[in-house]
Order: sequence, then structure tokens, then C-alpha cells
Amino acid sequence: KSWLAQGDALVPLVRMRLEHVAPDDTSLSRAVDLAGRHILAAQRPEGSFRYLLDPFSGRTDDRAVNLPRQAGTLFALCELLPSAETTQAATRGLAQLASFEKRAEAVSALSDDATLAELGRTALPLIAFVTCREHVGDRHDVLIGRLAKYILTMQRPDGSFFPQMELPKGTPAGRHEPLYAA
Repeated sequence: KSWLAQGDALVPLVRMRLEHVAPDDTSLSRAVDLAGRHILAAQRPEGSFRYLLDPFSGRTDDRAVNLPRQAGTLFALCELLPSAETTQAATRGLAQLASFEKRAEAVSALSDDATLAELGRTALPLIAFVTCREHVGDRHDVLIGRLAKYILTMQRPDGSFFPQMELPKGTPAGRHEPLYAA
């Protein structure tokens, strides 16, 4: 539970607000716009995003890039907020993601490890590259093709997916299937 101190009284908050806001087209559009502005303001110069912000202290989490979070943030931005600012943010963010490319034969994976690539750390960025393409043009098309080949390489004959690929050999590995792989 949260409260706001107003004078000598504590006023209860509902989802960090003074009152419940019923969703309608206007409130949803405003929420998307505010979220988009927040995301744009959270981008660092090299293209990564600040993922956590304590609303009370203003402290941020400045840990290294998290590839799935970076991809999800770019995906949401490109999907929901078409603007010149989105194009600039997507250009920087996708370039930053692309810097994690690891080649293995005719496929590429995104990884911060030279010996292992995890399925989700490539699959989610692939979605971001494809979704943001309308904002940044065809500059990443060759990479999109190599990432898509990686996903196809990771699929087992029964339709499930290997969790990892050994680099630089390009050999799928692992017995389990990641939770959201399918």
C-alpha cells in the first residue's frame, strides 16, 4: 500500500495515483505517449536503456546491457510510438544491439559471451529489428537474415527449440526447451 503525505494527512494511493483512472481511448493514448516519452528519456547516448528507476529516490540501475530487455524496449517503442524521436532512438538502440553479433558459419547470434549464445538473447532482438525496420530502413536486413537463420537452426525436428548454441562452431546445444521458446 502507498500513501501520499498531504499536510498532516496521509492520502491512500491507487497504483501510485490519487484515484483510479478508468481506461478509455483518451487515457490509453495518454499512457502510451507518456510511456514513450519515458523510454526516450531513459536511453543512454550509446543506445542502451536505463531499465530500473526508483520513483522515490531517483536512483537508477546502471548495470550492463540486458539484451532481451533492450530488445523488448525497442520493440515497444517502435510498435507504439511512431515519431522522429523513435527513429533516432531505434537507430542508436539497434546499432547497440548489433554490436553483440557473433558469427557462426552463415548464422549470427547476439551474445555477450564468445563461446555460447542463448536462444532468447537472439530471438527477442530479431523481433525488435523486424519491428523497427519501418523506422530505420533496410540497414540491418543482412543481420536480420542471419538472425532468422539462427532461429531456424535452433529448431529441433519435433518443432521445439534448443536453448543454446555453441560458438563459434554454430552447434545447437542443450536438452531442455526455454520456457517461452515456442
